[in-house]
Amino acid sequence: MLTKRGPEAYDNFMDCLSEDYPWVVQNFREKKVELMEQDRCEAVCCGVHARVY
Repeated sequence: MLTKRGPEAYDNFMDCLSEDYPWVVQNFREKKVELMEQDRCEAVCCGVHARVY
């Protein structure tokens, strides 16, 4: 059974998903990295401290 909430919910979901759909998990992880980098760049440009994930 998957955890629906909590700090491990997303990682557990990705682990289950990766068994049958590894390319989907890879796409999610790549997009997450891309969005985190974009947030950091925007924070630097705007003079705001970047959030730590």
